[in-house]
Amino acid sequence: MKSHINTLREQYRQNRALILILTNMSELEHYTFQVEQFIIWLSKNFNSQDLERLAQHQYLWKWWQNEWHLADHHHILPLLKTERPNFRLKKYTEMHSSFFFISQVPSNLVEIISNED
Repeated sequence: MKSHINTLREQYRQNRALILILTNMSELEHYTFQVEQFIIWLSKNFNSQDLERLAQHQYLWKWWQNEWHLADHHHILPLLKTERPNFRLKKYTEMHSSFFFISQVPSNLVEIISNED
């Protein structure tokens, strides 16, 4: 029997595969976009002197990836499926850009990151 985590991972893999097909993005383009959005989000929410350390922080990156997958699964992919093919990539990048500018880091994660200094 699959664990809940493994079930989610499989669902997220399937979602990403569908997103790549719908947007015509490569794995590298998708990953690069995700990293770029992470860096932009960090720069808008944290002090510039902390950016390099935070960009490499494993818990923050894992949180980001989880939020990304949740956004894809619950909000973005359902809308992307109804979008006209020529506009899917544009819509996907716009939705991800705006979605993460309203996200907040959970306070317990901020505490963990702060206590590592």
